[in-house]
Amino acid sequence: MSDIQWAKAKELAARHYFTIIDREKSNKGGYYYVATHPDLPGCVADGQTPEEAKQELAKARVDFIYFLLEDNLAVPEPKKYEVTSETQRLEEGIVLRELPIGYIVEELAPM
Repeated sequence: MSDIQWAKAKELAARHYFTIIDREKSNKGGYYYVATHPDLPGCVADGQTPEEAKQELAKARVDFIYFLLEDNLAVPEPKKYEVTSETQRLEEGIVLRELPIGYIVEELAPM
């Protein structure tokens, strides 16, 4: 593992990627949270709380980007999104939704 690639992955992962956190029901009847970035398909993390899912996703994002770099694949740029249905905004760029609800975000059209 290259220290240079890890540094680059950390730098790129620090960019502001829009985050969706879904509340899902567990097999035992409780709930857990799954966090994703629409711009990084396959980069997923979960947690017992929205905050834990968000923190785990931040760690997963670095690894995800590192492996893109290692495989000489392009790292997607963060895009701007608009929330298009009812949801709870946790903070700027992070939304919480309950499933099933359908799509709630759309990429903003370039100006």
